[in-house]
Amino acid sequence: MKHKTVLAENDFWLAKPSSLGWRGVSLLIPACASAVGFFAFAVLGFGFTELSLLPDGFRTGLVLVGAFALAFGGEIGTLSNTVEIFRKRGNITAWDWLALIVSVLATLAGFLLAFAALLGVKATWATWAQLYGPVILGLLAALDSYGGFVEFGLYLNTFDERMREWQAAYRQAILDTVTAERQTAPIKLEPIPMSTTVITNSEAVPVMSTLETARAVKGEQDAREKTTRLDAMLAFYQRNPDAGPSEVSKVLGVSRTTVYTYLAELETAGRIRRNGQGVQVL
Repeated sequence: MKHKTVLAENDFWLAKPSSLGWRGVSLLIPACASAVGFFAFAVLGFGFTELSLLPDGFRTGLVLVGAFALAFGGEIGTLSNTVEIFRKRGNITAWDWLALIVSVLATLAGFLLAFAALLGVKATWATWAQLYGPVILGLLAALDSYGGFVEFGLYLNTFDERMREWQAAYRQAILDTVTAERQTAPIKLEPIPMSTTVITNSEAVPVMSTLETARAVKGEQDAREKTTRLDAMLAFYQRNPDAGPSEVSKVLGVSRTTVYTYLAELETAGRIRRNGQGVQVL
C-alpha cells in the first residue's frame, strides 16, 4: 500500500538553514563593498611613485569609488555586524566588543574630519584633524571592515551546527507525524497469573512466566517502532527520491547499516524499487 504520510521540508515550521541566507547576505554585501574600497586605494598606493602617469580623472575616480565603498562597507556593515553580534546574547566575546568599539571610533572620526573640513573650523584641533585625520580614519575604517570580515566568517562557521539542529527537529517531526497517523489502540495486557504449574494427567504444563510476557510485549513495541521508522523512510523518499543513505540515516536517527537493511526489506516487500539513481516508492 502506498504510504500517504508526507512531511515536505517546505511544510516544516522551521526553515532549512542555508550556508548564506539573508543574514549572511547582510554581512557579505558590506564586506564586498569594503574590499572594493581597499582595491581602489591599493591601486593608488602601489602606484604612488608613478601617480603622474595616471590621468587625473582616473585618480579622482579611484578616490571617489574607494571612499564611497569604504564608507558603505564600514557604516552599513556596522548595522548588520551589530545585529549579528547581539544575536549571540550570552556568547558575545571580547573580540565582538572590540569590533563594536572600533566601529564607533571610525564613525566618530569620520564626523570629526568632515566637520573640520567642511565647516571651516579654525580651532587648533581642526588643523590637526585635517592633517592626520585621513590616516587615522583610514586605519579605523580598515579595522572596522576586517571586523566585518570576521563576523561573516563566524556566521559561516555556524552552518554545520545550525544544520544538525534542524535535521534533529525535522527527524522528530517526521516520526511524530507518522506515529500520529498510525496510532492504534493501546496494548491491553491480560492479568498475569502467578507463576505456578498446572497438573494435567500427571504432566506438568508451565504457565507463561512474567519474564516471557514482558519479552513478548517488548517485541511488539520494537515491531511498532520499526514500522514507524519504515513509514518515515517511505515518507522521506517520496519527496526526496535521490537522497543517499547518509542523509536518510541522519533524518531517521539510525545507522547506515540499518538504512540498507530497511531498504532491502522494503524492496523485498514490493514497497520500493531501487533504480540505480534513487529510490522509487511504489
